[in-house]
Amino acid sequence: MKPATTTVKTPLWYAAKNGHFEVLRILREAGAEIDHQDHDEWTPLAWAAKNGKLRVVGQLLDNGANCEIENRLGQKPLTLAAIEGYSEVVELLVKKGAKDAHEDNQKRQASLRWVAMKGHDEVVDTLLNEDVNPNSAECEGKGLAEQLLKQIVNVWHRHLGGAPLALAHLVYNGLTCPP
Repeated sequence: MKPATTTVKTPLWYAAKNGHFEVLRILREAGAEIDHQDHDEWTPLAWAAKNGKLRVVGQLLDNGANCEIENRLGQKPLTLAAIEGYSEVVELLVKKGAKDAHEDNQKRQASLRWVAMKGHDEVVDTLLNEDVNPNSAECEGKGLAEQLLKQIVNVWHRHLGGAPLALAHLVYNGLTCPP
């Protein structure tokens, strides 16, 4: 059953978003709805994850928060934490059974590519360990590794006026998509 969605942001929602651990504990003891969604379908867990509130994320999960609820854009708490680069939050969510927001590997590669482009290396490692294979499916006709290297070359070229020959050779000639 889907949790209630209203335009009202509850006190629990604010406590989670802002990392107020003790307030959250008191509200939960008083019976506050843990998975209440606002008008954009964000849960308290989604906001805590997006804002990197590790302790609050742990408390919400320990109190039964559903880590698989998507917001209006189809993002789950794991995706939100990953995009923001909160590796400890990502690790905790994965440990508690959270899955990437996208079921098929091509879309999961898109999430991984976004995180890699933002330079969140620790999060990339965690997501790769979460069963996102960067070469098992093709994105727009290219494997993820090939796309990432091409993006590096393009950025290097824009900012430095040219790509190093060895990297250019790897990207444009040395890599192939898996069969």
